[in-house]
Amino acid sequence: MEMINTSLDPINDCINNLCDTINNYNRSILSNTGVHKIVVIGDSHIKGFENLLRSKLNKGYNVFSLVQPGSNSNILKESVKETVKKLSQNDFLVISSGTNDFDSDNFVSIFQNFRNYLMSINYTNILLLNIPYRFDLPNYSAMNKKIFMLNKKLQKLVRILPHTKFLDSNNDRQLFTRHGFHRNKLGKYLVTSQIVCHILATFQHRVSPTISLEWLKSINETTSLSDINLGES
Repeated sequence: MEMINTSLDPINDCINNLCDTINNYNRSILSNTGVHKIVVIGDSHIKGFENLLRSKLNKGYNVFSLVQPGSNSNILKESVKETVKKLSQNDFLVISSGTNDFDSDNFVSIFQNFRNYLMSINYTNILLLNIPYRFDLPNYSAMNKKIFMLNKKLQKLVRILPHTKFLDSNNDRQLFTRHGFHRNKLGKYLVTSQIVCHILATFQHRVSPTISLEWLKSINETTSLSDINLGES
């Protein structure tokens, strides 16, 4: 894992760049884009995301959130609410989960929960957020190495799912609260800014017709958990 930065200057520079990007995209929103639905689901880490996203997006975007504090990745299969079912390729589903899974070391089970859910929601755009580090535990260094490994495996999974992207947000200690479990205000601001940049870039630069999802059948037939090594690399 990378060493923790001793200065917030790189983070502040990143935020300034993100703000410039957001402002540029918002100024150039096409009048015919219509209303996009943005649904954020996850555990307590997404508290406050809805209001932050609304403040950064214009009226062409409707933002909703489904917050399930204390939930782990098992809850994903139960999270296909009516709102999610109505999403289309003009919308976005943002997922943040996994932090509460690390009371166990069953990496295969955690990974399978994500894989099954991502492949079941094949009718809309998905942005999977990386699993936040755990700075609230006495052995947080060892735990965060495991989270780092699983995040890398999820990145590999997302590469074979054309409708899904992975957001590798900053897990610097300075972006978390003193207690160490949740992101602080700066951390949440940075993550939601990255989400907005990704959403706007996706819709603004989509120049080809909507992608056919025929890939799903071939992936189901040819891809298994064995295709992605879950051991340490």
